[in-house]
Amino acid sequence: KMLQRIYGVSFPDKKDLKKHLNLLEEAKRRDHRTIGTELDLFSVSDQVGPGLVLWHPKGMRVRHQIEDFWRAAHFEGGYELVGSPHIGRSTLWETSGHLEFYKESMYSPMDVDGQSYFAKPMNCPF
Repeated sequence: KMLQRIYGVSFPDKKDLKKHLNLLEEAKRRDHRTIGTELDLFSVSDQVGPGLVLWHPKGMRVRHQIEDFWRAAHFEGGYELVGSPHIGRSTLWETSGHLEFYKESMYSPMDVDGQSYFAKPMNCPF
């Protein structure tokens, strides 16, 4: 026999239900996808892939302002910035344990001159 899971939400009174419905409406109004389109900040194309943002000129200006603020706040706090490649040899990911842990959700390896490389499975430096 097949079971089906059903989810629901309940509230002790109509006032709490109304509050919840208002919060859902507010969340729709503040949805970054809607705002980004309305303000011509960015778009998403099925040809590029879901969730992969194509920044428009106005959006890049906003993004750069946010990044400048973020950098300044980190420098003021005594932090320094580092960077690392987005791919690494398979031996790096084997040594760190990331390959075994993330293998099911990682992209297939790339062969470069007989060496196997993987895209970073997470966004942190090596």
